[in-house]
Amino acid sequence: MIIFVWGLPGAGKSTVGRMLAEKLNLGFYEMDDYLPDSFKEKMKSGKLITDEDRDSFFSTFTKKLKEIDTGKDFVVSGYVAKKRHRDQLKNIGDLRFFELVADRALLTERLKKRKDHFFEEETLKKVLKNYEPLNDSVKIDAEKSIAYVVKQIIDSLN
Repeated sequence: MIIFVWGLPGAGKSTVGRMLAEKLNLGFYEMDDYLPDSFKEKMKSGKLITDEDRDSFFSTFTKKLKEIDTGKDFVVSGYVAKKRHRDQLKNIGDLRFFELVADRALLTERLKKRKDHFFEEETLKKVLKNYEPLNDSVKIDAEKSIAYVVKQIIDSLN
């Protein structure tokens, strides 16, 4: 099983994903680690990556996840804006989506506090226009403590 922690930028995906993997004694993979530098530069300058960029990236990222999956469970965190890309990820096997949900004000506040990250607060406004909800993910309140969020995901898995 692949546990995919996703949500909007600033929701706490990486922090929750790391702690979840640690609690469950599983491998952890951060999608941002696989993003090309050109994507990070675009976002840092306030531009969004194009649909063509995303299509290419998710094709490559899905292949990488298939290579990682050797029958073992692991946790992945990342932002997947488009439903078609989430559907593509579902093709790799038993994948469970957990969406960290927070209001725009909290996301903005968290993004302002980040140091040296490629995703800036201004870009969030643009991202919200491209966001496509996923109906079959478990929604988790990201405004709660990290420990609470992790517990909610673990409880949902059981």
